[in-house]
Amino acid sequence: MGRLLRRTGIVGLGLLLVVGFLSGDVLFPNVVYGGDPYPDRELQQLMKELGVARREFGSVKKSKVSETELQAASDRLATDEERIRRRSLQLAKEYPNTKAELSVLYWVAGKWPETVEGKHALETLIKVSATANIEHLGQTFDVIHASRKESMRPLVPVLLQRERENSNHPYAAKLLTEACFFLVTDQGTVVPDEFSRIADIFVERHATSPKLANFCELLGGGEPWAQPFESHLRRILDVNEDRYVRVSAHFALASIVRSHGASRQEEAQEIYQAYLKDFDGQTIYLAQGIEQDNRQETKQILKIMSRHGIGMTAPETIGVDLDGTPLSLKDYRGKVVLVSFWATWCKPCIDAIPHERDLLETFGDSDFAIFGVNADKDIEKAKAAIKEHDISHGVH
Repeated sequence: MGRLLRRTGIVGLGLLLVVGFLSGDVLFPNVVYGGDPYPDRELQQLMKELGVARREFGSVKKSKVSETELQAASDRLATDEERIRRRSLQLAKEYPNTKAELSVLYWVAGKWPETVEGKHALETLIKVSATANIEHLGQTFDVIHASRKESMRPLVPVLLQRERENSNHPYAAKLLTEACFFLVTDQGTVVPDEFSRIADIFVERHATSPKLANFCELLGGGEPWAQPFESHLRRILDVNEDRYVRVSAHFALASIVRSHGASRQEEAQEIYQAYLKDFDGQTIYLAQGIEQDNRQETKQILKIMSRHGIGMTAPETIGVDLDGTPLSLKDYRGKVVLVSFWATWCKPCIDAIPHERDLLETFGDSDFAIFGVNADKDIEKAKAAIKEHDISHGVH
């Protein structure tokens, strides 16, 4: 979420807009949209109040208080959030057919999808989005990002319809980008058919649009699901002249090529190196900070690929086992080795033990090994866990 969040909406206009992270995950500029009677300050105040209320509850939760005090703090937070939701929806009613209405509805629907107010906000947003000014709708997505992406999926058909009706509008591509965000889950998977259809539309109708940067960034996480869209990125790079789009598409293309495995690592390195050559981070524009961040990440990736790249020989790793006996990863050379970092306080690590045992039974120990790296400070706890969970594989 963090990476996508910092790259959606307005970025880098510090001289013109005051943009901040409010309530943890919403971008909102201190600006009145031209011509609309927009309750800018009150909505910002509500967002700030939400952030303060949640931070206060977090402080109480971390402190050593009684269950009664913790419950009282939780009740206060619930009351504050309900008040903020209700007042926000009232603002939407007071300013119908404006960007204000769209922004408030989108914020409430994305922030509190399971509440009565959140569900009402989404229902209303779907209804008003069907006829809203497309520029107003696109600008709403520029400045606010939904906290719960998957909950916004019912809005996707409306966005697709509005794009079809306004395919030549500058903000048409922005509507499709937001639809793509709604289709990506927190687990990094997508609804293939819908996402693929939208990606095809991007290439067919919007390949030259300056609104494609966020779509390209969405593909740049190196997830396997993004691999089928390599050709889409290449097409965008062929015809798009917007620097932000090209920065995003180039970086995403390198990530996708790298995710294909050992056979394409050299190609991925070349694409990353070309990024450093083509984008020096010195040009002053909207996404200069993102370009610079990509450069730093690219340098780190190239460093990792040169030492730990897919298909390369693993670097030497030495240490001692739990009994103090020296050991080395090279002792397992010639085998497929699963390096498992674990600790007694890590529940997922403990939960993985039966699965690791199953892997060893499936592949045998002649060509497969598990090399465990323990992170406990107290060795005796690790030894006790080994005995308790009957671990006989890869414990060091």
